[in-house]
Amino acid sequence: MATIALDQPRKDAGRLRVIAEIAIPYGLLEIALWSRRPAQLWWGIAMLGVVALLTLASRRSLRDLGLSTHGIECAMIVFPVALAACALLLLTGWIFGWAHTIPISSRLFGAGYIIWAFVQQFMAQSFYYLRFEELFGSKRAVWVSALLFSLAHVPNPVLMPATFIGGLGFSEAFRRWRNLYPIWLAHAALGICVSATFPVLWTHQMRVGLGYFLLHIGMLSH
Repeated sequence: MATIALDQPRKDAGRLRVIAEIAIPYGLLEIALWSRRPAQLWWGIAMLGVVALLTLASRRSLRDLGLSTHGIECAMIVFPVALAACALLLLTGWIFGWAHTIPISSRLFGAGYIIWAFVQQFMAQSFYYLRFEELFGSKRAVWVSALLFSLAHVPNPVLMPATFIGGLGFSEAFRRWRNLYPIWLAHAALGICVSATFPVLWTHQMRVGLGYFLLHIGMLSH
């Protein structure tokens, strides 16, 4: 009985630690998303720094983080599924007359977005999912991670549902195979296709947070 009494406070303290590890970087992310530049950049750097430090402090292996080659062969199914979804998106955009080329001024968006897609999926899966898994178990963590991923894209009406649906698929793939690389590539491909499929009036150049509203105001003024 004494051992059980001692274990409970330790479990409670462990849960509080995990909750804090989720809340602090997510809070910094939200501050960054709702700040103007250059403050946005510094809040973003602070958030990434906290994620990096907490990841190192957790001492999880590369395999646990999804950064090894473990499970990659099975996880590769994610990429062709994503390519099929990309084809469906582009076909839909073509049928309804929405599809458009990415402007020349945004050509670097492709390369930059590929890098940013990795950062996003690392945070969503290797950081947040693993902690939600500790709190709720692996299956519930899939839904919670997808919800958190979607909320990070408020108030964009295209990206919020897209990231929730994509987040469910990506988190489930991570739960099953624990490999980040195919998920990253799938995210990058889908993000670029969403940008090229839907009208800019809907996607607001894939912006979220304060940037969405600032661009919206600018578009209305023209």
